[in-house]
Amino acid sequence: MRGVITALLLSALTVSAWAAPVAVPGMRLSQPSDRAEISGVVAAQLVAIRTEDWDNAYAYTASTFRHVTSQTAFVTLITRNFEVICRNTKADFGAPSDNGQTAIMPVRVFADGKSVSYTWTLARENGRWKITGVVAQRTNRAS
Repeated sequence: MRGVITALLLSALTVSAWAAPVAVPGMRLSQPSDRAEISGVVAAQLVAIRTEDWDNAYAYTASTFRHVTSQTAFVTLITRNFEVICRNTKADFGAPSDNGQTAIMPVRVFADGKSVSYTWTLARENGRWKITGVVAQRTNRAS
């Protein structure tokens, strides 16, 4: 139990670190191939979460995240703190930025007449983009 609480706290700290735009050295608009992969990873995780395919949703996370967050803690974190993501029906993807190792992906997610702007952070791991965190930016009414 202590391990789960520690993992949740560490996850919350990881996510909250991205609450405001972070200056990451060398960030630039992602190249088309990275842009496609980054948005594809986030879109696939959104589908997995919506369909409660927790194995796949967790598989999209980076090893650094999985080191401090068990799959059970991940599910708890998502279901308790990311209601719109859990019931997502639509997502508008912004333009991702990266520096070759770290990426930031803005996404507006819609569900149940609400929308929330999120920022996903990703890390390149063995040549693939993996999710390291997500944070809500603001809540709006869907139009």
